[in-house]
Amino acid sequence: MAGKVTKDTKVADLLKADKHNIDIIIAIHPKFSKLSNPLLRKAIAPRVTIKDAARIAGISVNDFLKKLEEKGFRVEYETEDDRTEYVTECNLLDTYKPVRINAIELLENDIDPFDTIRKKLKTLAPDEALEITVDFIPSPLIEIFTKQGFKACVLKKDNVYYTYFYKPYKKAGFWERIKKRLGLVKEKHDGIPPSGHSCEKDFDMVLEKYRNRLEKIDVRNLEMPQPMMKILEALEKLKPGVALFVEHKRIPQFLIPELEKKNYLWTTKKINDTHTQMIIYKPEKK
Repeated sequence: MAGKVTKDTKVADLLKADKHNIDIIIAIHPKFSKLSNPLLRKAIAPRVTIKDAARIAGISVNDFLKKLEEKGFRVEYETEDDRTEYVTECNLLDTYKPVRINAIELLENDIDPFDTIRKKLKTLAPDEALEITVDFIPSPLIEIFTKQGFKACVLKKDNVYYTYFYKPYKKAGFWERIKKRLGLVKEKHDGIPPSGHSCEKDFDMVLEKYRNRLEKIDVRNLEMPQPMMKILEALEKLKPGVALFVEHKRIPQFLIPELEKKNYLWTTKKINDTHTQMIIYKPEKK
């Protein structure tokens, strides 16, 4: 191509200059093999810069530019090597319900996930967060959707990235929503509630009921999403009539929909700001 390749050059520009450049891009990292599909190439290449591609490959911008230079491209290196990632803490996610899209599966089936993600974000409820599972940091999506008012954060587990998009709560009624999502709204119960989340005053009653029938786990030192995975795994192995006692940092809101689907009951007790106890159990048959 005529000019120099920089961090802001779009992958699509390289391909427009010479269609055979696709082989050079794919050779840099296996994750770019999907660009061999004409439909995905047309959809993805215009949205991905060299800087984005470097993040996807897990290398610095200058390392990526060097590989291009070795293939005969004229490049302009960055004065500061950029390995910045979007991986951040997602503490506020405990107040949102998860809506999940597995972009890895979509890409494996040669489906561009962008439209699926865009449509889902349009219908996202105020208390929902969209979780996108992918094996790289989707920086183009982050840049696009944060400009549309969404907040974004990324958690990494092994080689999988969980990217979350959500809208900040409006100030009006903010704390009421938080209290409701965290189960801090006091409720009146006669005995153990028939379904869902019981208020904190029920915790001691449930604990006493299952005192000699408890399976205990501690997930406080695990990174997301490992706590939820370990809890669900423990529930699968739980014997009938036994309750699961969980030591957690906070009320795991992403776990709640899964418990509801599986017809579990739960009650929580906050010990301090970084320690919450939770008892999960099945309703007894009458």
